[in-house]
Formats: sequence, structure tokens, C-alpha cells
Amino acid sequence: MVTVTIICILSLIPLFFLISIESRLLLIFLALISFAYSLPLFTLGDQKFGLRNIPGLKQFLITLVWTLSTVLLPIMEAQNLNFTNINLRDTMILLAKRFLLIAALTVPFDIRDLFEDRESGLKTIPVAVGEKRAYLFCQILLGGYIVLLFLFRNNGFNKDFFALTLTAILTGWLIFKSKWKSKPYFYFFTLMAY
Repeated sequence: MVTVTIICILSLIPLFFLISIESRLLLIFLALISFAYSLPLFTLGDQKFGLRNIPGLKQFLITLVWTLSTVLLPIMEAQNLNFTNINLRDTMILLAKRFLLIAALTVPFDIRDLFEDRESGLKTIPVAVGEKRAYLFCQILLGGYIVLLFLFRNNGFNKDFFALTLTAILTGWLIFKSKWKSKPYFYFFTLMAY
């Protein structure tokens, strides 16, 4: 894993200088969040901890980094290169859609780690509300995602809406069918394949 990470970083360094200044600043911001996520940067008494140990922040940070890097970064680059022009309303809907979807996909991973998180004192959604309510929370997030699909670009009920809604329903079903006893590969290959 360390070797692959080093190779990826070295490969990405030249690409960093090919993107706009705004995109570089966004990537630096996301990198800082990612490092602060797990590094023990803070001290409380004699205990050191990272951002992931702050109650409720773990899932939010993961979702935020994925959302900004998969939506805002491409939009910024596409607009910088004059490939497209996406207005602020549609950009906000795209960000909100992706945020809800990724948030729904991260909760099952926290459910899988429920006992370890509880023992280590991490306050994740499943630890705070329980396994069943966490599954319900995922379904609510996916419902919000479907509502935003309808609102994006005022397209309403078109083929993209139906295809993505069907995918969201399938994802909701997979999340509902997943249990903490499932094998780890279930999470990696079925949920993340989406």
C-alpha cells in the first residue's frame, strides 16, 4: 500500500502543475484535510487525536473530500479550459447530490466497523443512533439524492433521471441487505462499484 501511494504521488506531481491556480488551491485544501483526518495533530490532556476522533466529523470529512474532488475540481477545470459553463445553481445541486450519495455509501462502512469504533471511542452515526437507524438514515440520504436528480438543470423526468434513480434504488437495496456480519469484500465490490 505504501509503495502504491508513493508511486501515485510521484505520478501526480507533474499533473499538479498543469491545472489552474484555483484547482491547485482546492487540492492543497483537500490534502490538508486528509492529513489532519488521521494524524494526531491535537492534544487534550495527555491524549493525542486527529480530526476523525471528533464526534460526528469522521463521515462529514470523508464525504466532503470525495464530493469536492469529484465534483468541484472537474467543474473548475472544465470552466477554466472553457469546455463548459455550469451555473452556480447547478453546481450547488451537483455538490449536494454527490454529498448525499457519498454520505449514504459511507455509513455501511461505519456499520461494518461499529464494534471497533465503539471500543475506540469514535462517535460515528451507527455508534450514536444504532445499526437499524443508520440503515434508515442511508435510505433518507438516497431519497434526498433522488429529489435533487429531478431538480438538476430542470430536466425533470428524463432518461438520465430514471437511470440514476434506478441505480440509487439498487444502491439502497444493497445497503439494506448489507449486514455487519457480511464479508468485507461485499462492501468494497458492491457498494463501491456504484
